[in-house]
Amino acid sequence: MKELETTENKQRSQAHLWKPGQSGNPGGRPKGHGKIKEMARQNTEKAILTLVEALEATKVVGLAAIEVPDHQVRISAANALLDRGWGKPAASDKNEDEAEDLSHLSNDELKKLVLES
Repeated sequence: MKELETTENKQRSQAHLWKPGQSGNPGGRPKGHGKIKEMARQNTEKAILTLVEALEATKVVGLAAIEVPDHQVRISAANALLDRGWGKPAASDKNEDEAEDLSHLSNDELKKLVLES
């Protein structure tokens, strides 16, 4: 039974193979995507302003309805703005195992290290 299934799968997969030099997508990318991209670009300013607002995001906590910073939203917004303004950081060529342990540094020392780089 297993041989029959394997043969059937091979026949099915071979039926979808293209001939050498033949494109799997001869029509190219559908034309509609350009409109979506243009609409997104037209709303860039609104999107950036929304991200800037998110930097100040708060959430209500507890019965006393205390507003506290929503760090998850704020960090996501900050990363998005930095990526758009400066580009994504280059991938490090260091292995994670080789990364320097900075856990012993204080917050002030970490800030100084970041500002120096």
